[in-house]
Parts: sequence; structure tokens; C-alpha cells
Amino acid sequence: MLADRLSKFPGLLSTGSYQALFCPFHCRRAVRGGNRERLCRYSVVPREYFYFVDANGRLFLEETKRRNRITCLKDAKFLNFFFRRLEINSLDSHSSYPYISKCGREVNYVKAEETGIVYDRLERFSREGGDLKLAVSPDKFRRDILNIFSSVGRELPSSDRIKSRWVLTFAHSLCVPFFPSWLSVTEDGKLYYPCHVSGFALVRSSLAVELFGRLNLDHEWGACPPFLDWDDDKVPLQLLREHEISETFKVAVSLRKTKCHSAVVL
Repeated sequence: MLADRLSKFPGLLSTGSYQALFCPFHCRRAVRGGNRERLCRYSVVPREYFYFVDANGRLFLEETKRRNRITCLKDAKFLNFFFRRLEINSLDSHSSYPYISKCGREVNYVKAEETGIVYDRLERFSREGGDLKLAVSPDKFRRDILNIFSSVGRELPSSDRIKSRWVLTFAHSLCVPFFPSWLSVTEDGKLYYPCHVSGFALVRSSLAVELFGRLNLDHEWGACPPFLDWDDDKVPLQLLREHEISETFKVAVSLRKTKCHSAVVL
């Protein structure tokens, strides 16, 4: 038996690693006894998986060579579950993957072509029926963005919460409140919208084309912010530069690591 073979190595057995790894009862007893340090040191190593998010917000296993609408992952429940738990990678492993999504003992590491979350549709939101689900509460969404933006000296335009009848969707049916004045446009014509995870998230090109139909470009590009025609109003958009996107992401990483460190200390 394995136990008989391991008995030849008393040092291993004395540390408790054998019991923790091969004896489920020992692990449960460690939890009940409050010995969190032992559970942390000797629990089973988490399973790791690796994913990729393209510029359209589609999720793929990283080893997928041909990435298209046929090979992307499509299960609705899985996509919502996966992206609802998407966060900045604050772990000490696989630092080349900027995002993670935890599921029990599984850690899913995520790379992105643009951003981890990509908004792909603009829809009306109704709490009565419908498949759309808020990814986070509107108050938490606003609070998380303000925390990130305030650290880089960027202001979040004021908005009327009562008029928040529209939402931007991602994953399968997750959504966040949409305020036209929160849209930002880059010099090369990409649209971005605030994101509670990384500061900014890309607006999918097909949706950007739809919104560009509402843009008023009477002035020279870059000389004056473009306006979005929305509900008989002209809403000015913010100009966003590439270095601001990276700086905002770095702040989001720092805030996430600070939060995780505080949780460990507590």
C-alpha cells in the first residue's frame, strides 16, 4: 500500500502532508479545528485552466488554434458564471495572465486581445422578466469605477440614475448600467466604457458601428470631443488615449492586490 511505502519516510508523515493530501477526513478535521494554516499549506493544489478572450468578447480555451464563432465557448450558464467571477490576477503565479476567474478549487487564468470584458450589445433593461442579469449592483458598479478613476485623476461624468433604462451586455446575458456620457473614444476610433474589473472595457466593433451612427462629427477629429445624439440630447464623449487605458489598468491591479492583502491580514 502507498501508506506502507511512505512510512519509510517519517519526515513526510510527521509534517501532516500525507494525511492532508490523501485523507479527506483529516482535511475536514483540520477545518473544524480551525487549523487554517495547515489546510492552506497542505491542501490539494488547485486545478489550473487557461483561456483567451478575443476583441469580440468571445471566450476560448487558450490552446484553440482556430478561433471563430464555431470554436468559442457558448454555454450560457458557464459564460455568466465565468465572467461574473472575473477579476484582476492578484496571485503570485502566471503573471502573464492579467485576469483570473475562480471556481472552487479551480483557477482559470485569462488573457485578452483587448480587455477581459467586452461589451457586445445595448439593450433596454427590465426587472420584470427577461434574461438579462446585472453583473453587480448599480451602486457597486459606480463605486468601483470611482475608486479606480479617482486614483488616476479621471472624472466620471455626472449622470441621472433615473434615466438608466439601457444596459450594456457581456458574457451571455450579464449587463451593467449604460450612461451615454460615460462613453470614451480613442484617437483611432475605438469605443470604451467604464468597467468595474479593469477600469475600461472595449465596446465590440459591431456595437461601436451602431453607436457611431449617432455620432455628430461636425468638428475636426481630436480638436473637439464628438457628440452622441441620444434622446434628443447632444452628449459629449470623452477622448481617451492609449496610455490612459494602461495606467487605469495598473491602478485596478494595485487596488485589487491591496484589497487581497487586507483580507489576508484580517
